[in-house]
Amino acid sequence: MSEFLVPTLMTARLRLRGFHPDDLAALVAIYADPAVMRYIRDGTRTAAQTAANIDAYDAEWALHGYGVWAVVDGESDALLGMCGFVERAEIGYILGRASWGQGIATEAADACLWYGFTHLGFEEIGAGALEDNAGSRRVLEKLGMRPQANEYFDFHGGVYYHLPCDNYLPHGSAPTLS
Repeated sequence: MSEFLVPTLMTARLRLRGFHPDDLAALVAIYADPAVMRYIRDGTRTAAQTAANIDAYDAEWALHGYGVWAVVDGESDALLGMCGFVERAEIGYILGRASWGQGIATEAADACLWYGFTHLGFEEIGAGALEDNAGSRRVLEKLGMRPQANEYFDFHGGVYYHLPCDNYLPHGSAPTLS
């Protein structure tokens, strides 16, 4: 783990924080689930690949000052998945099936939008989803993101969404930062 302190975001139900070593087993289970990883590039992951992902998430924060958070339940502290900036100003998320259909992805991604616009100074934030990933597309649309032409996604069965800072309206109450 790096010396960089990943900021923690608190929402109504969630805590977005840096990954801890004891998150590995829960994330391995999430990343090994074919239903969860159906729309994720390279599909399911082994324990070793998941451990390497956590190391990469940590390195991204240390190198760039932004990255991916562990998404945990605010009450139980159970790891639900990940959400954050997978590229400079592009949001990505992967949540375990137990979190689907509860607005968890929307709440976590909204916290990321808030952080990206208010603390990182991003002028625009994007996200991509495969065309047939209706759930993820609904999340992005609920957040106010709109489709935009994108050469990669347009030619690889996906849709690229974007949201300019001037059009951002928080989906819920603003998260707190610690």
